[in-house]
Amino acid sequence: MSGPTWGQWFGATQEADSNFLIAEENYAAAQKWKAYAARLEKELDEVWDLYRETKGNAVGQMKLKEESLSEIEKLDPGNRMLDVSTRKEIFKVAKEEEMSQIRKKY
Repeated sequence: MSGPTWGQWFGATQEADSNFLIAEENYAAAQKWKAYAARLEKELDEVWDLYRETKGNAVGQMKLKEESLSEIEKLDPGNRMLDVSTRKEIFKVAKEEEMSQIRKKY
């Protein structure tokens, strides 16, 4: 009974080396996808928190705004905050600043 020939042994080791290199490449690719998935999950969690909080607080914020404007109107009928265009501009600037900060994170 004889063992494998040198050529058979060499061929088998070459195939094993090739399989090992492929496995290493696949592992590296899997690690990259895992990191990407973790980053994507984190971003989605942040967006969901933003949406949930915004949606949940919208009604309360609207009521607070209406009550505040009513009080301002009683105390100072000429106050600039009673002007819709002034409030829109303040809102627009603040929103753009926040969106800019969010975009810088990603």
